[in-house]
Amino acid sequence: MRADLSHFLEEAPDLRRPIWLERYLPLLVVVTEVGYRYRGTGTDFWPVLASELGVDADHQFRLGVTGHFEEGHRIFGLARPGTSPWEQHFPLIAWPVGNALVPVEIQSRLADALRRAIRSGISADEPEALLNQVAILAAGHGSIRFENWLRQEVTASEIMRRLLLPDATGWLSEGILRRIDADIRKDPVAQRAMADARSLVVRKSGRSTDFPASRLFLRMSGGVPVGAFIRGPALPMHLRVEVISAMRILNDRLRVSGSDNVVSLHSFLAGGDILLPDLHNIPSNPLRRDDMTPLANDSDPILGKMQPRETSFFQVEDEDQMARAIFPGDSIPASASVIETLPAGPDDLPRFRRFSASVETDASYLRRQGFRLTGAVTDPGVIGLPMPGAGSTFSTTFPVFVKPGVSIAFPQPSGNNRPVSPASPGGRTPLAFFLDAGTHTAIRPLSADGKSDENLSFAMVEPAELRPATISVLPAKATLDDLRKGNLEIRIHAPVAVDSVSVILRLTSASHPEISSATVIDRLPKTLTGHSPVFDPLRAGLAENAYRISGAQLTIEAPGFLPVRISLPPVPRELHYSPVDNHWAANDGETKSFSSLSASPTSPLLASTNEDDGFRLLLPLAPDMDALPAGIVRSPEGAMRPGSVTIQDVNLPPLLREQDSRAGTAGLTDIVRSGLAWQMAGADNLLTEWCRRSVADKLEFAAVGLLCGKAWQKIDETIDRSALTQHGALLRRAQQLGLISGEDLPVVDDSADRMFLRDRLLTRVTAIVPDLSHSLEYWAKDVADNLDLAVIEAYEDLRLHQQASGRESFDDVDISRPEANWQRALVEARDMPLLSMFRPYILPAARWEALRNPFYEGLTEDDLVDLLDESHVDASRRSGMRRLGRPELRSLLQLWLSPRLLIESSDWPATLNRCLSDPHSARAVRYAALRYRLARQDIPDRSAL
Repeated sequence: MRADLSHFLEEAPDLRRPIWLERYLPLLVVVTEVGYRYRGTGTDFWPVLASELGVDADHQFRLGVTGHFEEGHRIFGLARPGTSPWEQHFPLIAWPVGNALVPVEIQSRLADALRRAIRSGISADEPEALLNQVAILAAGHGSIRFENWLRQEVTASEIMRRLLLPDATGWLSEGILRRIDADIRKDPVAQRAMADARSLVVRKSGRSTDFPASRLFLRMSGGVPVGAFIRGPALPMHLRVEVISAMRILNDRLRVSGSDNVVSLHSFLAGGDILLPDLHNIPSNPLRRDDMTPLANDSDPILGKMQPRETSFFQVEDEDQMARAIFPGDSIPASASVIETLPAGPDDLPRFRRFSASVETDASYLRRQGFRLTGAVTDPGVIGLPMPGAGSTFSTTFPVFVKPGVSIAFPQPSGNNRPVSPASPGGRTPLAFFLDAGTHTAIRPLSADGKSDENLSFAMVEPAELRPATISVLPAKATLDDLRKGNLEIRIHAPVAVDSVSVILRLTSASHPEISSATVIDRLPKTLTGHSPVFDPLRAGLAENAYRISGAQLTIEAPGFLPVRISLPPVPRELHYSPVDNHWAANDGETKSFSSLSASPTSPLLASTNEDDGFRLLLPLAPDMDALPAGIVRSPEGAMRPGSVTIQDVNLPPLLREQDSRAGTAGLTDIVRSGLAWQMAGADNLLTEWCRRSVADKLEFAAVGLLCGKAWQKIDETIDRSALTQHGALLRRAQQLGLISGEDLPVVDDSADRMFLRDRLLTRVTAIVPDLSHSLEYWAKDVADNLDLAVIEAYEDLRLHQQASGRESFDDVDISRPEANWQRALVEARDMPLLSMFRPYILPAARWEALRNPFYEGLTEDDLVDLLDESHVDASRRSGMRRLGRPELRSLLQLWLSPRLLIESSDWPATLNRCLSDPHSARAVRYAALRYRLARQDIPDRSAL
């Protein structure tokens, strides 16, 4: 059309000629197409159109196009421009831009607004409510064109509904919707937002359906069961989505009673496994929700149907490596081996009995138990990528190979099986097919004339979304400083959930001996953040040599993965300190030098002079962008000799809840600026690093106190990694409530003894209450009595440990704590991973619920800003400009998660100052940052009692 139109314009360039009155619609189509793709400001529209049509788009040509648009509006109802400032400033191009269905420029904003609207609870089946909500959200996108587009209510409602429900019907053609959808997918951000919105729509429209239950399996070693696990049903994709939608479990994860083992519903319903903690005591309904919320009425029957059936019989499979649960009425091959579990003996250990169906006495016993014995199972003659499940189960992502002489039959509407592609008679080459999910039949002739056939079934299953087996390191250009400060991350992904994976880290250098560390990861995928214990030996090993080494390389090894080796150079600094003249020099080739700012633990705020001879932070007196990341912490001479130095307490001046400091008090800007300098500074040895971290933490909590209040700060300072597990949280709450300490219990001063006692308490308490929710649901007084006994036995373990090492110890202990206090500790510990102690400080309740529920481990920092913006309640409570907008929310989040990104903004002091006027929003951001760091285990371990 464009080529024909260009040729016609050569013959009739004057758009006012009568011949154009019958032929102007193709011209409007091409002009509107330019408006659809147009992203400019208004000054470069006509040059683009002139280039595409090969014409001179002068003023008369532009007026002619506009005149034909007005004619189209009169006859065909084309959209007329509105009265917004942009449309009044560019009245000519407002016609083609306004008539483009969904201009490319607004597509990302539309996708984001749809995601936020669906998240807020609006249904895709309510077009009027959806349009109103998107119009409200559009005010925060800063796009006048997007707001103008939403005024075309009929068109906007139809497009939004069809984008969210691709299978719905309407007056827009499928071709138009496919093109708009394809263009949205070209923008990664818009594609993700649209995918999230559609998945939320599917979840809200999910319905319960029938599906098979999960199944118990035994793990075998040497012919004896050594463990147990549950394997989920291998459901097709559409049924998997329906079940997940109907269950409505936060984070889409299941766990098992008495264990921290969790599994993704997506992988579990595709045949994935989850380990049981104890083979000796398998609960009747082991599967539980992972969101720690009360079971909703509509999800009870679904979870009940998913529970594995109880049985005492297991058929041995996979070359004696595992055994599958079987039930009366099942068919057993005549050559199968069966294990029967017997009641536990006097020693509380399980007992087993093994049968062979090929032995007549054993076969007779199995028949009496209700099992049917059949002939040996014949190979169906089909080979594919195996999937979990009974019998022949293959993945739909890989073709199946059919052996010669075998054909595949599909069920037809008439109920007959029709061979699709039988192998040629006498052929020796297997045939390959891609088959849909479901049960299929392989037909193999048993007689030479083909009159007698054997029909064997096999299943095709759609696997869960898999990620390749990879090891990645973040940041991409990591330095020794990142390793030292805990900024280094190792992400290990596997296509399936793998348990007990050994990981070895090796730090090598040409001039220093190798430093290694090893750990065992409980389950993949996993992110090892910089504060993971596996990094501690590397940091400690560096202290024995020069802390800054050159040519360092870090190697990560794990079984089944290709080793990853990265270089860790010293941190590049734009400004270098000269201790001779106490000045800083730039390395950009120019002759610039800067004097120093200084700070110390006794005076941690940056000042021009500081006479302290102990630990000192030195910083160049340069603009913040250059100065803050360039600081160094220097230790006094001989500080690395044990006992030669004492670290002073961090002394802060009185704090002032204002932006600037005055009259001997410290304001927010000086506290944050000094805290960022201490946080990003380098250190020359491990002791200096410890000093730097202590001061940085003190300043961080001071900023938290100014922004969130003293009450919040007091709780915030106690958060550590013990809140990650329910039993660690239980010990924390028990300590705070005086259940495991007090006047009637000895005081443990030695740090090694405290850690020993904590480990013994954790072991014994876990044995009493393996699952906190289950224990609370069936609470009884004997649970509290057993917990008192567990504390007594843990202290007895410590007493014997001290005596065995030749030390004087305490006398026998005996305690009795109130039952209500133990019950309170369990309730609060169950909710501690959600940081429920902050609930009274985050208002209103709707904001708390919005921030409490998300699965933080799967969010990015941009997602956190979206979440905070959606749940934001402004302190001003007035229409119009918000007191705190997205820039302030992002700056607060970067203060606690990404300080380097914060200082790139020159106006960060003013942005943070506005947050002082709204402590409720500051608390919401701090809560989201803490949950994000806890989910990634990116908080130092301060959990010793």
